[in-house]
Amino acid sequence: MRKIEVKCPYCGRMNSNYVTTESEETVLMRCGFMEGGCGKFFVLDIKVTVNAKARKVEGEDVSE
Repeated sequence: MRKIEVKCPYCGRMNSNYVTTESEETVLMRCGFMEGGCGKFFVLDIKVTVNAKARKVEGEDVSE
């Protein structure tokens, strides 16, 4: 489960929610009217990506 933050396309308020997706998903979300948002529904297109970069560790000698 991951926490995401997204801006409402109607009023601009930041909303946070937990999603359980591991790749791509489309979710219907409601702007948090109890926290000052507009309460309108909007579609949230989720795409999860992972980036990794390998780096050398100083002092490691590969010639042994």
